[in-house]
Amino acid sequence: MEELVVIFSFVILCMLVIRGTRLLEAWLKHRKDGVSESLRSDTAERLAGLEERVRILERIVTDDKADLRRQFRDLDQSSANSR
Repeated sequence: MEELVVIFSFVILCMLVIRGTRLLEAWLKHRKDGVSESLRSDTAERLAGLEERVRILERIVTDDKADLRRQFRDLDQSSANSR
């Protein structure tokens, strides 16, 4: 009789371990998917912000006034170096 109780307990324990493992796998997968979605959202927002910053910088660099200022600055530096 004791042998049957031990065998029955072992079978129940194995079933609980298997079920617990499956639940843990499902929870980890769900958690990973949730993190991935938030990372994708955060990355998309950061990318949009960076694209806007690049557009602004391109406008500044290609602006005629900025080019003219740069030329004056270069002239000032070259004249200061030649002294």
